[in-house]
Amino acid sequence: MKKLIVISIIFSAVVGLAVFEMVYSTRLYNDLHDGLIAVSNSIAENKDNLDNPETVKLMNDVMKRWRGSKELLFMLGNTTLLRSVDEHLIILEVMIQTNHPDDAPIAAATAKALIRAVLNDTHPVPSNLF
Repeated sequence: MKKLIVISIIFSAVVGLAVFEMVYSTRLYNDLHDGLIAVSNSIAENKDNLDNPETVKLMNDVMKRWRGSKELLFMLGNTTLLRSVDEHLIILEVMIQTNHPDDAPIAAATAKALIRAVLNDTHPVPSNLF
């Protein structure tokens, strides 16, 4: 009977951690995606002056959220894919800071698509279960 209790506790802990990971990562990726949408809109509105305070602040907010959670995400997710996300976010940040109006919309669209793809990978699908 003691073995059943111990196994039940361990199983409950594993399931609890899995639920935490799904909820946490889903919320984070949704926040990042929403932030990147705001950055994209600001880029579209300020094509001639990307390094304006509004766009820089929006991008800083996205990067602050990313950097605050990056270490935990690297423990939970695919490291190679998350390195790519990190790289694309840094590229977008630098393009905004250095006022690259031609490349910044492309970098923003790429970062949004990549975040959306990572978000879709966080949820189990039947093809991955069998």
